[in-house]
Amino acid sequence: MLKLQRIQEVRTKAKRKMSKIIAGILGCMFLLSFVGKENNIYWSKDHQLKWEDFLGKTPANSKHGAISNIGVDPHYDCSNGMLEVEIKSYFDKTKSWSKKDKQTPEALKHEQGHFDIAEFYARKFRKEMQENKFKSTNVKNKFDKINQKVIREHAAYQDLYDKETDHHKNASKQTEWNDKITKELAELEAYSETHLSIKVK
Repeated sequence: MLKLQRIQEVRTKAKRKMSKIIAGILGCMFLLSFVGKENNIYWSKDHQLKWEDFLGKTPANSKHGAISNIGVDPHYDCSNGMLEVEIKSYFDKTKSWSKKDKQTPEALKHEQGHFDIAEFYARKFRKEMQENKFKSTNVKNKFDKINQKVIREHAAYQDLYDKETDHHKNASKQTEWNDKITKELAELEAYSETHLSIKVK
């Protein structure tokens, strides 16, 4: 009886210790997740980038005046016949940087263009998700396929933007792109909502 009681005490202590470890791990995971989100600015028509948003360390040997770390962040969950999708475009403050002597309004407008292009591709992603038909057996494959397509096209378009504007140094081309990006965002205004609910067959 004493032996059994001792075993139970050991098990109880082990469970408590394990609970504390798990709680600590979950706490760290929550903290890391929170910190990661705090670093990001998610695209909004009411927020324009400011030089104060560029918090990253400037590389000593870079020839560029500023770099924006932007992207499209997609997530989904499929259960009970519904596909819940969240697609956001973001600007990472701690990985974006600028040189103080290059902080001109024209350069900032160019960097905002990069962010706006990311939102344009987030809207294209949402549009394609809504136009597709999903089955419970093909959700992952279809989602991954669309995601990879968006990643490729988005990267190519960002490169084209920098090439044609010469990183904003070509003022006339920059003006053309400003108008083009504004028009493209307007054309996909119907897909500006970040959350989608799609019925799965």
